[in-house]
Amino acid sequence: MSLTTPITATESHETFKDKAIRRFKEEPLVPIGTLATCYALTMAMIRMRSGQPKSFNRWLRVRIIAQGLTVAAVVAGSYAFGRTQQQLEAKARADQERILENAAKERREFEERLRGAEEAHEREVKGGWWRKGESKTEMVERTDKGVGVREVGKEGGGSSGSSWWGLVGYGWVWGSPKDEKGETKSS
Repeated sequence: MSLTTPITATESHETFKDKAIRRFKEEPLVPIGTLATCYALTMAMIRMRSGQPKSFNRWLRVRIIAQGLTVAAVVAGSYAFGRTQQQLEAKARADQERILENAAKERREFEERLRGAEEAHEREVKGGWWRKGESKTEMVERTDKGVGVREVGKEGGGSSGSSWWGLVGYGWVWGSPKDEKGETKSS
């Protein structure tokens, strides 16, 4: 018998036979020692009933040796199980530390990216990619220098009289329309 073994969900409903097989596989010397002790005790009892005192004493000595070896097997098994548990716990601690280090690294990287995005947003707000009170058409004219975008305001839609779809159609996203000579068309 060893120290407390954690019970898993599959072991909670095991039969006596299944448990005996599992325990025999975990610590094979303990059941063998127990059987040897029982056999020696049975033989001593048989010798005592048959009136053979020398044989009776010999079997009692064998029982004591077998019982001592069984106790030694229990102690050795408990020690080995404890060492195994310590190794498993050490490995689990190392894995946990590695996971925490990775999480901290990812958090630092995320905070760096967030800081960069906040700085870019501040530059956009201050530097005026989009100026407060400016209509979409004015912003597009300012950024594209009026390249084929003046018609956007004439299409209608939206509160400022322009539509974002118009920007796509007039080359704000894909470039400006050009004639056969490669010059920019304007209306």
